[in-house]
Amino acid sequence: VHVSRVVDGRVSLGAEVNRVTNSLQLGLSYALAAKLQVDAGLNTSRLDRSDNGAANERSQGFNIGLRWQPTRHSQLGCQYNREQRRSEIATLNYSASSTSCYGQLTLR
Repeated sequence: VHVSRVVDGRVSLGAEVNRVTNSLQLGLSYALAAKLQVDAGLNTSRLDRSDNGAANERSQGFNIGLRWQPTRHSQLGCQYNREQRRSEIATLNYSASSTSCYGQLTLR
C-alpha cells in the first residue's frame, strides 16, 4: 500500500499555480503454485489545481498479471493494464488498455 500527497506551488508567467495531488496504490502478489504467481494492483489519484482556467482531474487504473518461473533463472509473464482519467476539460479525458508479455533469462 502506497499513499502519497504532493503539494506544488510556484509562480509561472506572473500567475500563481497551486497543485495538490492525492494518490493511493495497492499491490498484491499471490503464489498460485510453486512456479506460478499472480500479480494485481489498483491505483487512484486526484489532482486539484487552483490556477486560472485549470481543471481538476481524477485517474483510476488496475492491472493483473501472471508469471511463470520454469527454472530459478527464467521467467515468463503477461500483464493487462487499464487506465482512465476524467477531467473538467473534456479534451483531457482518456481511457486506455494495454497488454504485454515478457521473458527473462538470468545468466550466472
